[in-house]
Amino acid sequence: TEVINKNKDRIENNRNYYRRRQAIVEHPYGTIKRQWGFSYISTKKGKERASSDVGFMFIAYNLRRIMNIVGKNALKKYLQVLILLVSGKYRPIRLKISLLKAIKYLHKILISYFEGCLNRLKFDQNLLSTGGF
Repeated sequence: TEVINKNKDRIENNRNYYRRRQAIVEHPYGTIKRQWGFSYISTKKGKERASSDVGFMFIAYNLRRIMNIVGKNALKKYLQVLILLVSGKYRPIRLKISLLKAIKYLHKILISYFEGCLNRLKFDQNLLSTGGF
């Protein structure tokens, strides 16, 4: 069909590019498929639903590769520093959210407390503007 023919033309016109892609990209697929035994995904129906499983496989592959390159302890230290940095950046946001929640709660309390007084004030203004009953 048309898509297959376009792909064949693209491969024939860019042989070096395709060989480079094979060397870089297809190695993880082969490792996951043959060494880890993930030759198919039978738990999901359709590509969209299976993509999360494939994503987790590649996260595991990348973490394992990083551990082999830099070592387990170096990766652990890096992740600890990363968690501290991320939690430090989000702390002011969490404080602002807490403050907004407190203000909203205080607003509810004040409205319920002063609601009677406000209704009385409206009633008195209506009496003055209409001249009574």
